[in-house]
Amino acid sequence: MKEEYPWKTFFGEKYLNFSPYILNKTRTVEEIEGIKKLLCMSEKSVILDLGSGNGRIAMPLAKEGHNLFCLDGSKTAIESGKTISAQQNMNNINWILSEMADMSFNNDMFDFIINISTALGYVSEYEDRIALKKVFKYLKQGGKLLIETENRDYKIKNFNPKLWNFMGDQPVFSTRHFNSVSGRWKEVTMWYEKDKMEEAVLDIRLYTATELRGILQSIGFKNIEIYGGWNNEKLTIDSPRMLIIADK
Repeated sequence: MKEEYPWKTFFGEKYLNFSPYILNKTRTVEEIEGIKKLLCMSEKSVILDLGSGNGRIAMPLAKEGHNLFCLDGSKTAIESGKTISAQQNMNNINWILSEMADMSFNNDMFDFIINISTALGYVSEYEDRIALKKVFKYLKQGGKLLIETENRDYKIKNFNPKLWNFMGDQPVFSTRHFNSVSGRWKEVTMWYEKDKMEEAVLDIRLYTATELRGILQSIGFKNIEIYGGWNNEKLTIDSPRMLIIADK
């Protein structure tokens, strides 16, 4: 029986309420422009957005004429995306409720597959490898994979076990733990809602650049490039984010 992971409850209605404060419009614009530039996208590419959420990245790309397949394991996110895209008469987006390791498409189907805003690592490394092997099969020859995620080196360097923060005007408190053996980061975020304490648990496998490059190479990807930002910045221990581009 497949293990149940905390992400299934983490990425629900409460996350959709908080996410605009994290994945804000400025960040989204930067990511969209970075994706188009780094992947040299032409019009009407066929793109799979893995871990798409409710289409924050996919919808702007669809508006530019690309054909999008949005895959996410959160029913809440997929239903939200379907509603928004229908309201905007966007017919070039296909919504798929599925875990990445369970996805099924035709081989050599996609020009690009993107995995943005730390959408990898919520399951076991074994399942992540299965998903990435499928990514390789579903990409067209010469197609590209783009992963944008946490830079583990930076996150550990700046580790703080307890943190107060604000999501809009909502104060939140987080406790954090990193397991150096498993490579998993566990973060429990708590806040008050109508005098009741709520909490959400994030449990994710943080990969180093070396680990992800090794996994992709073992699958067959080539021309693997790694950056520390959307403007081709060199990845260093002071880079908060990490981008990996790989060719089939």
